[in-house]
Amino acid sequence: MTRPLRLRLLLVAAGLVAAAGCKGPEDWLADLHQVHGDRGKLKIDVYDAGQLSFEAMSGLAEQDALTVSQMARAVAKCAYIAEGAESPLLRAQAVRLASRLALRWPLEPARDAFLDVAEPPVVAAEQIHRLEAQGRRMEIETAHLPNLRNPDRAVAEAALVQLREITGVDVGRTFEAWDAWWRENRARVRAEAAAESLEPIRTLARLRLTREGRTSGGARAVLEYLGLHVALFEMPELRAEVDYALRRLARQTVVQLTVAALRSEDSSVRAAGAVAAAQVLDPDYGPALLYALPRERDAEARVKILEALSAYPGRGAAEAAIKQLAEDDRAVRLAAHRTLVALTAEDHGMEATAWTLWWERTGIHRWP
Repeated sequence: MTRPLRLRLLLVAAGLVAAAGCKGPEDWLADLHQVHGDRGKLKIDVYDAGQLSFEAMSGLAEQDALTVSQMARAVAKCAYIAEGAESPLLRAQAVRLASRLALRWPLEPARDAFLDVAEPPVVAAEQIHRLEAQGRRMEIETAHLPNLRNPDRAVAEAALVQLREITGVDVGRTFEAWDAWWRENRARVRAEAAAESLEPIRTLARLRLTREGRTSGGARAVLEYLGLHVALFEMPELRAEVDYALRRLARQTVVQLTVAALRSEDSSVRAAGAVAAAQVLDPDYGPALLYALPRERDAEARVKILEALSAYPGRGAAEAAIKQLAEDDRAVRLAAHRTLVALTAEDHGMEATAWTLWWERTGIHRWP
């Protein structure tokens, strides 16, 4: 290779690295939004969508600092991708990214009890409707006032209608009149919007939301909405409440996507779910791991499930690990042995017979 050609290639490579390095969290979140549809599937009309998704999740995983809004939207995207993407590689990566985010913040288990309501998705939809109304008030400055000066008369007329409807007043048709009104009333309107947003945010924080149900009802959808809402409408006086709500909703979402991963049809996704369950500890993972283990046929995934079970001591985990000692795969037997030693603080070797005898004489009485 000639020196000029080598130099040109090096310059091109440096340019590509520099271009990639220019991207930040909002760029990666935008990429994920661009390439994945509402249900997490890749959009067929986006060129190289899978590669863009992979790079965006890798970028978010390596990012040193994320705002709470960015973390929330990233976790929500992970939930959609982990369930809906056709590629097992992307689904597994989404599970890994979600658990990484949960560890880095960290997203702790909920301390306060969930609200006892009959239909959490309906309640969530009501709170979102209330927040949207306050969002419209916050848009006066960012959207409606500027649109009054739009040269397109239809846009300007629509902005005027919105201003009259949102404020309940009519100060004329000109930008100057409305701008003067806004400068006089801005602090009051923003304070009122923040005050009216407090209760909906507090309610959303304490709802137990499943993945199923209405679009506005699942934890992942509510998390994505609230994460975007607070990014668009900064309310410093509600920062602590917003942070608490986003963390609780993100924790729910991470737990739900991990449990779902353990039931995936693909072994690599199940293995990623098991690793996540070993890292982000949660009571819901114990039953999910015990459900997955006897149904698992892939040796690598079974090893990961056994390793995760060592973090969830109990009668079921010990009995399941003893049964795995009879398997033909040596890696599985080694993992089962390590798990039993971790669970019991005893070592009866690699043979299922010895552990079964110990269990019947002593171990069965260790846990209720």
